[in-house]
Amino acid sequence: MPIIVNGGIMTPEDVVSVFTDTGCDGVMIARGAIDNPWLFKQAKEMLVTGTYTGEITWEERVAVSLEHLALSIQYKGDRTGILEMRKHYSGYFRGIPNISRLRNALVVMNDVNEIVDAIRSYQPQPSDSITQTV
Repeated sequence: MPIIVNGGIMTPEDVVSVFTDTGCDGVMIARGAIDNPWLFKQAKEMLVTGTYTGEITWEERVAVSLEHLALSIQYKGDRTGILEMRKHYSGYFRGIPNISRLRNALVVMNDVNEIVDAIRSYQPQPSDSITQTV
């Protein structure tokens, strides 16, 4: 019978640790992916290579967050998709200096076009690092 570990998986290191310590067959990631949408990618990389990159470019953050928004709306409809997406913005944009203004605006917007325009038009400030570590 396969053993799947669930709960408390918040970092790529947690994934490796669970496999190493328990000998389980799989790991389920849930809440940890809200704070770090890159967790699946990083965990897979760490399992294969022993390390992972924590650097995510602004362009990748924008592309993946907009794809997530589109899929959320596709599967749940405009209203629910937009409302449920609000909890994910902090994870997508974590670590970007001065991003709170954009995040605060996104969580009150109800129009998908307005949300997409706001995300696409935001540019990290020159003093902000374009590549941030998650």
